[in-house]
Amino acid sequence: MKKCFVLLAVMIGLFAFVSKAQTKDPTHSDSLDIVHYDINLRITDFVGKTISGNVEMKMLPKYSSFSLIRLDLLVMNIDSIKLNNLIVPSFSYNDTLLQIPLNTPVVTLDTMNVIVYYHGFPQEDPGASHWGGFKWSGNSAYNLGVGFEANPHVFGRCWFPCIDDFVDRATYDFYITVDSTLNHTAVCGGLLQSITENGDGTRTCHWKQSEKIPTYLASVAVGEYVCVSDTFQALNGPVPVQIWVKPSLETKVWTSLPKLHEIFDAYEQKFGPYCWDRVGYVSVPFNSGAMEHASNIAYPEFCFTGTNAYETLYG
Repeated sequence: MKKCFVLLAVMIGLFAFVSKAQTKDPTHSDSLDIVHYDINLRITDFVGKTISGNVEMKMLPKYSSFSLIRLDLLVMNIDSIKLNNLIVPSFSYNDTLLQIPLNTPVVTLDTMNVIVYYHGFPQEDPGASHWGGFKWSGNSAYNLGVGFEANPHVFGRCWFPCIDDFVDRATYDFYITVDSTLNHTAVCGGLLQSITENGDGTRTCHWKQSEKIPTYLASVAVGEYVCVSDTFQALNGPVPVQIWVKPSLETKVWTSLPKLHEIFDAYEQKFGPYCWDRVGYVSVPFNSGAMEHASNIAYPEFCFTGTNAYETLYG
């Protein structure tokens, strides 16, 4: 019965996703291309449920005489902004749109580096179900990259400044600082580069997403995690498999995903070689479906039953 409810909820959500008209026009990506994000965030405040840090963006204008940077960011407090290492003296922000005027217009070959320092309460999907967005649940914090009731439905802007549409694509480095006294780890898309113990009760996890993705496929999950690993022999060589789950679920991973290898092979035969750095899932305390973040699928904890009951969801 629970499985049917999950599938019904996903189907209803997807119907709403594709049927609701989008009116945000034109998009910021018509004039600006963000090619890379460095997301540096501290996610340790599980009482106040706030995040803090900065995001550095490498960007290129799409036409000459470009003079205004427009970024999406939802209901955060802007501490300061730097443009090419210089403090920006003035900008405007209305809790939705961040606008940074340029003193001197730039041309298409001019690379700009913008750093936005900010803090605040990351938002959930504004709809009645609050399906997507950023979530806090007990000892866990994580994002689901879409907002079914948001316009547009991409929802990266709930936790970092960005061009939030389905068109603009970038690579990412995630530097997420978490509470080591709670044995927390941050799990993001891409490949884990390092975990640095900071000596102050925190650790910083660095993940690199080398493939270009839109904002809704960027991801983070923070909690007490262990990694269950394997390797798939793909058409273009070995691909690492990492399933990050809370410790109590570790022994149930492969009995809950028994057909994963077969499904992977079937997809390669039908659609061609796998193009991501890894096959990845991360368990989250969410009961209404899963979210297909790039190489880091947010997958419900309750689906790790030790049986193949949820094959239609993980496959």
